[in-house]
Amino acid sequence: MKITNKDCYDSTNEEALKREDGVIRVLALTFTGMLRELEKVYGEGVVDVARKGFLEAKIGADKQTFATIKDKTLANYCTWLNSILHLTQEFEVELDEEKQEARYTFHYCPWAKYFNEFGGAKYGHFFCDADEPMAREYDPSLGFKITQRLMDGDCCCDHFLYIKKEHDQE
Repeated sequence: MKITNKDCYDSTNEEALKREDGVIRVLALTFTGMLRELEKVYGEGVVDVARKGFLEAKIGADKQTFATIKDKTLANYCTWLNSILHLTQEFEVELDEEKQEARYTFHYCPWAKYFNEFGGAKYGHFFCDADEPMAREYDPSLGFKITQRLMDGDCCCDHFLYIKKEHDQE
């Protein structure tokens, strides 16, 4: 089964798209400015501390949501993931339930656009870095791989989700 962002959202609501884009722009600028100032005062180590705190908070919030999902299938994870993606993200996902794998390809991400525009890609990576532990928190047997990131200037983000085989679950 293959779906795109257009299958998930009504992208004809220009006002909603503009508002969401504006909010993400302000958050990326604020986040970048705050972390830059903290880094000036406290050094590079503060970025690691902030990243750790961000990931713990994000995964903690997701854990509460995941507790409400009774059937921990890959398809249900994809349904949940699609529900939290942004209106302005451009993506497609191919879900193969027989092979128990899903491939997301993101062609546009407002977070990558604005963090890169403001010179804060290293802070924007906090969002990217949540993807793997988020999948693991949903179900430890859910694997995650990524080889390209828009945040790094690549042409897309490629997320590969799969159910681990017994030998992979270490």
